[in-house]
Amino acid sequence: MTVGTTDDKGGPARRQEPERTCVGTRTVHPPQELVRVIAVPCELSPWASVSREQEGETIAIDVARRAPGKGAWVLPEPEAMAQAFKRGGFARAFRRRIQLPTLEEFVEAVGRYVSAGLTEELRLARRAGALAIGESSVAEAMKQGRCLLLVIASDTSENNRRKYASNADRKQIDVVVAYSGESLGAIVGTPVCRFLGVIAEPFAGRIRLRAGQWRQCCGVVSQVV
Repeated sequence: MTVGTTDDKGGPARRQEPERTCVGTRTVHPPQELVRVIAVPCELSPWASVSREQEGETIAIDVARRAPGKGAWVLPEPEAMAQAFKRGGFARAFRRRIQLPTLEEFVEAVGRYVSAGLTEELRLARRAGALAIGESSVAEAMKQGRCLLLVIASDTSENNRRKYASNADRKQIDVVVAYSGESLGAIVGTPVCRFLGVIAEPFAGRIRLRAGQWRQCCGVVSQVV
């Protein structure tokens, strides 16, 4: 079954961070499901639509999630971001006037941030030896019951995609479709890669989460302006 779930399954035991409220939907979520946004002076504006010569403050994505001061949190979903803009969610969170970029700029920036997060999780899994790479390795991992999550390149042939997705469905393995074969290959160090099997936690849970965010956010900018 192809999914976009935001469950982060099986990570190591650790102190849970307090949940945060999305400034768009007003719903509460674990912080790893949200994007942290901070207020910065307009002179540091990362947006084409917010001049660095303006007075006041604008917003920026806290990529490292460690910037000091108060942050605002938003789900990386087009509707949630649209609601945050429409309802003044960022001004309310920071309790002052904020110069916002266009919604399209913000959604595109969040899309890049989410895509970078998915790429980084795949690279970490590769370095940890938590991936079965390539069709034969993935087939063997699935046969042995070691595959926890199946990643299929978006440009894989329809027949191959259907065959592996059907097999994964029978074995109750979640499937995500992300990136091209060349892009997946660049991430894992091969010229082209059509199939990846994630064979260890917490990597499967984190990749599942990031892939779900990526599917929600990327490629849908024109639908939310």
